[in-house]
Parts: sequence; C-alpha cells; structure tokens
Amino acid sequence: MSKNREKTADEVIIITQVFHPDTQATSQLLSTLATALSRSQPQNETQSLKITVLASYPSKVRGQAKRAQSLEQWGDVLIKRGGLKIDSKKSLFHRAFSYLSYLLWLLYVLTFKVNKNHRILVVTNPPFAPLIVYIATRLRSLTRSSFAYYVLLHDIYPDGLLALGKIKSEYWWVKLWRSLNRQTFAAAERVITLGRDMSEHCKNVYQLSSDDLTVITNWSPVDFDLAKKCQASQTDLWQQLPANAQNPKVMLVQYSGNMGLWHDIDGIVEAADLVKDLPIHFLMIGDGRRKPSAQAYAQSLDLNNMTWLPFQDLDKLSDSLQCTHLSLVSQRPEVLGIMVPSKYYGILASGRAVLAQAPAQSEIALSIKEHQCGVVLSDPSPQALAAQLRTLYLDREQVDQMGIHAYHAYQKEYSFSQAVNLFRALLNKN
Repeated sequence: MSKNREKTADEVIIITQVFHPDTQATSQLLSTLATALSRSQPQNETQSLKITVLASYPSKVRGQAKRAQSLEQWGDVLIKRGGLKIDSKKSLFHRAFSYLSYLLWLLYVLTFKVNKNHRILVVTNPPFAPLIVYIATRLRSLTRSSFAYYVLLHDIYPDGLLALGKIKSEYWWVKLWRSLNRQTFAAAERVITLGRDMSEHCKNVYQLSSDDLTVITNWSPVDFDLAKKCQASQTDLWQQLPANAQNPKVMLVQYSGNMGLWHDIDGIVEAADLVKDLPIHFLMIGDGRRKPSAQAYAQSLDLNNMTWLPFQDLDKLSDSLQCTHLSLVSQRPEVLGIMVPSKYYGILASGRAVLAQAPAQSEIALSIKEHQCGVVLSDPSPQALAAQLRTLYLDREQVDQMGIHAYHAYQKEYSFSQAVNLFRALLNKN
C-alpha cells in the first residue's frame, strides 16, 4: 500500500456513478453518507470534510437525466455530473455508452482538475471506476502530483462473473482485469470491504494483508432513531396492498432491494408457489435484470400471493421496510466474499426478523447467528425456503422476538452514525 500523505485533505471526492436522486441501493447509501460527512465536520478546520461527488446523470426515472444539471449544490454536498445524458436503462448498448462516457469524463477530471491534497473515495460502481482512479494517479505521478485514494468494494468484478460461470478464467482479458485490480488495490491507501468474508477473498485472491483492509459494513439509509417505528399494519404501504394481504392472519414476507445477478429471485417465486396454501403474502420491492423474468414466472404460476413494487424513494423507505413481519435476504453461494447484501442492515434497523438464504461463512450468516436476529438457510433451494416459512408461520412469537434482536443488533454494531465515524476517521488520517 502507498504511504499516507503528510497533509490531511480539505476536500473528499466521492466517486460513484449513481447518486441522488437515483433510488437504487448504492445511490441511497452513498447519498446519505455524503450528506452526513459534510454536516459532521470536526472543529479543526484542517480536518474539515468538504464533500464533492463525481457522478453520472441519473436515469432511473425516464427523462431525469435531461433535467439534471452538470453542477448542483445538494445541501452541503456539491454534485458534479459528467458523461452523456442518456437513459442507460433502455438497453445494454445504452448502458455501455453511459459507462464509457462517464469513465472517460472521470479520467479527464481526475487527471487535470483534482488537487493533489484531495482524498478520493471511489466505489466499485461502475466496476472500472477504481481502475480509472489508479490510471489517473499513474499519469499524475509524472508531475509528482498524485493524490490519495480509497477503494470501497461493493461488488468485486470480474470475480462475480467468474463465480457464476459467465466468463472463464482462461480468457486473456480476464487475467488482465484481475491483474489490474491487484495493482489498483495495492496502490490504494486502504481497501474498504463490506464484511469479513470479502476481506478473506481479497487476501486470498489479491494478496492483500490485514493492514491493507478495513471492514466497514453497510448501514440503513434511513435513521430509524428519527423515523416513526410502527407495526406492519400501521404503515402507509400496507394500506395499498391487495385485500388478501391485509388479513390479520397473513404473515407478510418482504424482499426489498436489487434483483440482479447475485440473487435467486426465481427461487423466491417458486417458494411462494409451494406455500400458497398458507396465508403468507410476498411483497417484492426493487428492480434489476432478474425482475422481469421472475414476474413472468409468477404470472405463469397464477400466483395471487405476490405483490411487485419498484424501488421506494428515500422518504418512503422507513415505511416500506416496516411493512412486513419477516424479511428475506438472498445471496447465491457462488458469490461468497464477492458481495454483501446491503438490504440486511435496513432490515435490522427496521426491527424485523431476517430469513437469509446465504452461505454459512458469509458476513450476513455470521451476523445473524451472532445476534440471533433470524434464521440462516445454507440450502439455497426453494423447497428449503418454503419449509422454513411454514415453520416460522406457526411460531409468530419467535419471529417477533428475532425482530427485537435485530433492532438491538443494529443499534449496538451497525448504526449509521458508527459507519460515518469510521469513514471520517479513515479519511481524516494524516
């Protein structure tokens, strides 16, 4: 790892392609973090955190990109946007162009516009963003004006694609990609992982040491100390559910978050089919490439025990997370150490029990066992999920007790304020 610079940065630049007002999980997490860091400045002026975010134009809501400004002051956070104003959700072609234009703009800004005393926090969104930062530091080293940077790993590519069999390790470009990752991580001040399993993966695959790594788990983008805590039937979202879901005997089971490559959404649909004889209703909130096929699968099974909703805006998130009795977390066993489901921490903060289909050594599984806030299923099959749902339906008192443990765990170890303090301490190091 490179040595810490002598002067503490007076500005922190956060690099993330998605940011406010986008509504996906990464945007919500980074938006709340940036806001908190900018408002929680230490008294010492040399250690103040002035936050600038380098993001692309939002595209989650159609037409949003065209309305967004290239320069925006959002509270105490300065947002600078670059790349093309296109809707990246239209097709893979549009997404590729969005990524490429953003990365080229990012390289230009980092090479020519950033002060060497700035500290950079770069998120793996998109996956090549850390590499662009590394290339910029190499170019700037020619004039001895390199800056310090920190890598925040949300997902690790190409490792995830390799684990799922989408690509092969023998490909020359895969070998090159992993080699560049190794150089990028080694040159960083610190690599921040989301869990113990991810740190172990980085040690085994990228030869990083414990001194190179810092674990900072994700957090809830909603502060439930301030939000109104309530029962599922007291939420606004509950009032919008179909009549068959509002029966007091119904156990609401919620999946809220990304429905992408790492998650077995079809398996949840199959489990819903296996328990359709019980008053259990599934509330599926979020978006992702697996959602359309999962919805089509549910429709083909003629299921009336599933409700599908898009991502909820941040101001509605506390309400939606509490609109359940039991929350699902899904992590495919192949991606152990490659990703950590961020939804888990919002579930804890909302005081709901967790039913996780996850590898036994994953960060999520370890945490659930340590805090007795849910049930871990190492068996990823829909049959195992359905069987456990039947068991929990018959023991609603246990479900409620696990929810209490979940909230206590969040307050003790995973609160937003703790995460902010860890980031601030790391970024303020001399």
